[in-house]
Amino acid sequence: MLKGKRDNFVKTEITKERGQVWGNVHDETAWQMGGLAGHAGLFSTLDDLARFSSFYLTTASPLVAGLFDYDCFERTLAWIRWQKGHRFLWHSGFTGPGLGLDLENGRALVILAGSVYPNRGNEAWLLARRQAAKTFFGGGYREEKQE
Repeated sequence: MLKGKRDNFVKTEITKERGQVWGNVHDETAWQMGGLAGHAGLFSTLDDLARFSSFYLTTASPLVAGLFDYDCFERTLAWIRWQKGHRFLWHSGFTGPGLGLDLENGRALVILAGSVYPNRGNEAWLLARRQAAKTFFGGGYREEKQE
């Protein structure tokens, strides 16, 4: 559901079924549901993501504290725990963005990039995003051996 001028939106992908996906939800299932679905992520700006990150980094909310009640690597409220024993959170999106939160040091990493434009299959971008997160968090992700 396009609101505002189309030029204000980033093109996400050229598909056979929909043509140029631009200014509408990218996720196919959400698109088939009329553009609204809880699983499909969100459209946002750097300014909004900075405010969102600030909430997690500065709040004493039980919701945020509860994310670390268990020392595991599974998803929790859409977050992935980056490393065991650390208060690090990570979330990435299919179209290329990433958001990392280091609650121990009060830092956030916001990646706003498109990895599926003009088409899917940009494996180089996925590796670059993973490397950026590794650099930010100062170590490997859960499936990598940590010595």
